[in-house]
Parts: sequence; C-alpha cells; structure tokens
Amino acid sequence: MNKLKKILLSILIIFIVINTLAYIGAYSNYLKTAPKELKETREYFVIAYLFSVYETLAVKLGLSFQNPILKPIQKSKEYFFYKGKEIFPKDDAEIVYWNLLINFYPKLYSINQNRKFPGELVTKYGLDFTSKLLNEILENLEILSKYEIKDYKNNKFIRNKTIWLTSYIFDIYIYNFHLLNDVSFYESKVYNEAKDDEKIKKVILAYKFYKNIFQKEVYQKEINLSSSKYEAYRTIHYTTLFVANSLILFNYINHLRIDCWNGFNKELIKDFKFYKSKIKEQILKDKDLTVKEKDNLNFIINEIYFIKVIDSLILPCFNSLKE
Repeated sequence: MNKLKKILLSILIIFIVINTLAYIGAYSNYLKTAPKELKETREYFVIAYLFSVYETLAVKLGLSFQNPILKPIQKSKEYFFYKGKEIFPKDDAEIVYWNLLINFYPKLYSINQNRKFPGELVTKYGLDFTSKLLNEILENLEILSKYEIKDYKNNKFIRNKTIWLTSYIFDIYIYNFHLLNDVSFYESKVYNEAKDDEKIKKVILAYKFYKNIFQKEVYQKEINLSSSKYEAYRTIHYTTLFVANSLILFNYINHLRIDCWNGFNKELIKDFKFYKSKIKEQILKDKDLTVKEKDNLNFIINEIYFIKVIDSLILPCFNSLKE
C-alpha cells in the first residue's frame, strides 16, 4: 500500500511540475509583454489553452475529439475561454487567434489526420456538427477581415500561427460547403450544389472575407516569406482560393450572370487565371509535395469537370480583358 501511495504521489508531483512549467511558458509567451487592456482576458485564455493542449495530446494519441472521455477537459477549456471572451475588446481580432488555438486546433488536427478525401465532414461527423463548424469558421473569417490584431507585430507566437490556421479553416469551409453525406468533393453531386444560390452566397462571403484578410499588408508579408517551410501553406492558400473562385464562377455561368466587364465578375476572371498560375508555380517550388499530391493539384486545375467548363467559357472574357 505504501508503495502504491508513493507511485501515486510521484505521478501527482510530476503532473503538478509539468503544469507549472507549461503555465510559466505560456505566461512568458502571452502575458509577460501583454498590453495592459489584454492582461486579464489573456489570463483566462492561457488557462483554456493548457486544457486544449491536453485535448490535442489525446487526439494525437488516437482519441476522437468527439469522444465523451474528453468532455471534462473540453468543458473546463470552454469555461475559461468564454470567461476571457466576455471581457475581450470587441474591435480586436486577436479573439480569432485564441479561438483557432483553443477551440479549432484539436478539431483541425483530428480532421486532417483522418481525412481520406476532401469534403467528407458530413459523412464522418454529421450534418449538425459540420453546419455549426462552417458557421463558426465564417464568423471568425469575418472578424479577422473587419478588425486588426492589435498586438500582432509585437507577439511572435500570435504572428507565427494566426494566418496559417486561418488558411486551414478556409480550406475546410470551401471543401465542405455542400453539406452532403457520403460524397467526395470531386463528384458531380457537389457541382450541382454549386448551382444553389444560398450556399454560394456563403461561399462568396467566405471568399471575400479571406481575400480581404490577405489584402492587408501585414498578412501579405506572411504569404510572401521566402523560407521553404512556408511553401506548404502557400500551396493550401492558393489552391483553396482557386477552388472557391471556381465554385462562384460555375454558379454564375449556370445562372447566366457572367459579364466580362462587371466589377466582381472581372475580378473573379482575373483571379481564376492568377490562382491557377500560382498553383502551377507551387507544384514546381514546393519540394515537400509528394508525387500523389502533385498529381492531385494537376487534376484540380486541369481535369475537374466544372473547372474545365469554366476554363473554356471564360477564355473569351479573359482575352478581352487583356486587350
């Protein structure tokens, strides 16, 4: 019995030490140099983040983020997150960073690890979960589009993660916009959903929010960083923009709304060609792409039915815009 007590005591001490060190590390990263008006709210977020670390660890060990075993951790995480959110300034987009880090990241990790093909969220997690997730993504893209992260330049931890996590949630939104069960994104059923004006209205919002984010100089710099470690992120960034752009153009073509000289139409057509060229560039530059991944990118820009339709029908528009 004494031996068992010693073992349990040792485990408890190790647990306390690990949590203390983790808190000290998070305190140093986020609280030590925090602006005065953000110190209290970040204290709540840091505690929520530590719970999120345990949730992510469990996911990495093979548990689904939907496993009931994780509920106590998730409830504790949510309690501290929402306590922080209640007192967070309404005009500061840093709330998106904490949402990405605390609430989205464990889900993103699990979804990415278990993804067999794009557009399968409803099949794997159900319609209610997917609809709620897409709405949350749209809400966060809107906040980041409208407001600045005021401490962005001063905090490298916020700077290193915000934009690339944003690219991942945009990717999830676009490939799952259809909300269909038991389909791959590349099936004709999905193309038919692109004809649905209500769904495409939301895709247009996501597309415009995301584009607006990256029209801000501070975020443009992140995309253009020369380091090779950013190539994978750039590939996701341009590919998802291309797919979103194509869905909108396909809807417009089907409803006879294409006008070469209309402001948004003109922008869409130019962007279609630009993103396609950037994907071709990434196929050559991104050294970490596997042969299969390169084949998939070539398939997206050259073989998907609805994109081939767009390519052929907007060619006269594109030629007239060049003249």
